[in-house]
This record gives sequence, structure tokens and C-alpha cells, in this order.
Amino acid sequence: MPEALHGVNIIKAGDMTFLLSEVGGGTAVHLTPEAPVAGREAVEEFWLDNERDVPTVRNYDRTALLERRWSARTLCGRVVRWS
Repeated sequence: MPEALHGVNIIKAGDMTFLLSEVGGGTAVHLTPEAPVAGREAVEEFWLDNERDVPTVRNYDRTALLERRWSARTLCGRVVRWS
């Protein structure tokens, strides 16, 4: 039986859900809240391009990664940028 696909990397605190985000340099992980209205994706679609054929990407749920539900800023106010 094939393994289930991974969803987005999130953490739940009470009734809130946060995306674990990298905002530059990869030295820290920040929490990005859900946007009150349509927001940004967890991963830029560019990184999911089939031509890249990255094994780890194939193990993730593409629909979950591209769902536009995340704020453009972390809890501490930093702008989330794709690496």
C-alpha cells in the first residue's frame, strides 16, 4: 500500500493553525498565521514544477501546498519569502 502524502508543515495552538515558515537564511523557523481572507500558498508553485523532479516534493500533497490560506507576514511581522 502506498504511503499517504505529507501535508503542509503546521503547528496548532488552541484553535489556531500556523505554518512553519523560513523567512531568509534558514537560521530560524517562524510562525505564519492563516490569512483572514485568501492569502498566499505554503510553497510557490515554481518549486513544484514536474521538471524539477525532487523526490521530497513528490511526497507532499500538491493541493495542500498550493492552498491560498496563509498570511504574507509571520507573527513577528516578517515578510515570508520563498527560498
